[in-house]
Amino acid sequence: MDVEHGLIIAMSTYGAEYRGALKNTPVTVLPKLKNLFDIVYLDYEHLAAEKKVPVNRLKYYLVDNIKNVATKAAVDFALKFELTESECQAHTWEQRDIFYPEDDGYKALIASPSGRSAALLLATHKKVFGERRIVESITFFCQSDDFDSFNLLFTIKDHDEEEDDTDWEDEEESEDPGQPDFSVSPWPSATAAVR
Repeated sequence: MDVEHGLIIAMSTYGAEYRGALKNTPVTVLPKLKNLFDIVYLDYEHLAAEKKVPVNRLKYYLVDNIKNVATKAAVDFALKFELTESECQAHTWEQRDIFYPEDDGYKALIASPSGRSAALLLATHKKVFGERRIVESITFFCQSDDFDSFNLLFTIKDHDEEEDDTDWEDEEESEDPGQPDFSVSPWPSATAAVR
């Protein structure tokens, strides 16, 4: 973590439930403080206090060395192809892909386990980070020395009021008010079945 530059790096993170199940004697009773976003926040807050830096300067949340299947499926959906080792080699930092809130890929990535961690960090600590802090973009890339995992960089900023969608009243309503106007799933086959 680099609190002076507003950077959190979550490296090789695993959930408490997943790691507990791997123990020789499986751990099934989990502590109340088990969510990554809360643990990361406490570490970040502690480091900011040590360095006498305001904690609300967060600009970047990098999830490094991701290998979980659900986030991989979201990446496949966002990229519109299955990410293989050779494809990963073609997506290093220099060939990174950036997704914005209006993109279906962004929606899939922010809903993935890695994306939820970044979003929930902001949502559950609004008193510190501010009411209008958002994930502005999500950058996908692979490391040039490790092609069996990938990284997601969440860029965080204050949401400007000018960017608010004021045209929502002019949009056409769905024919069936009980059905959503769109469907986004990180699993391509599930999305195809809905359409």
